Amino acid sequence: MSAAARAAGFLVLTCACAGYRAGAYEPGASTGALPDDVEALLLVADEAARRGPSGPDLERSLAAAERALAVDPQHSAAAWRAARALFFLADRAADSSESAELAAKCIDASAIATRNRPALAEAFYYQALCMGARARVKSIEGLDLVKRMVEAGTRAREIDPQVLHGGPDRLLGGIFLRAPAWPASVGDLDAALEHLEAAIALAPEWAENHVLLAEALLSDEREDEARASLARARALLDHPDADGWRAHWQRDIDALDARLD
Repeated sequence: MSAAARAAGFLVLTCACAGYRAGAYEPGASTGALPDDVEALLLVADEAARRGPSGPDLERSLAAAERALAVDPQHSAAAWRAARALFFLADRAADSSESAELAAKCIDASAIATRNRPALAEAFYYQALCMGARARVKSIEGLDLVKRMVEAGTRAREIDPQVLHGGPDRLLGGIFLRAPAWPASVGDLDAALEHLEAAIALAPEWAENHVLLAEALLSDEREDEARASLARARALLDHPDADGWRAHWQRDIDALDARLD
């Protein structure tokens, strides 16, 4: 696996390369039985995406966000919701070419969200995730993408570090954990630990924060602490907010357990 792909791999849980442009983002035609009011459409998009990448209604979430963008093409809140749905769809795409195409559309949608006001942490967070999805399948673009992911994650953190269960710190921690170290890339285990501990301080109920911290602790050869972090993650798998993410986290926990054994 290339250094760039390794750095981006964790992001499919949770990037646009320098100069990358897949063409203008254009809302699709499939909207189904949806309301016309933008605020109502945003609620539909959120509910349909509630179960994350395993959810059955991601196409509906995307369609609702697209209809809102058809009403207001510069609506930041609609654009990041479109990026979210496209990222989840790219995550579960059947092949790499489909995933790359969805990730490119995801990048275009996130660009709408990040260049308009108000500045929303979710917009920069999903922009970084879209870049990560693209880097996974287009590793030749990856080194530039990883740097831009850090920039977007840092901007999200500046706006609202609490968003998406400590998402900006979790994102940055994962990048610094998995990326190759300088001068090849931005990898920095100390920075990873700092950001992941910050994510847990902000959202101790979110199991993913503990899973990533366990991976960082294991990389730092702190096995007892890694086991304790995994135990906390397991205890949170029954949390109501884990619905839709549980299977993803369980796989990560099992993989780390295997490394510890």
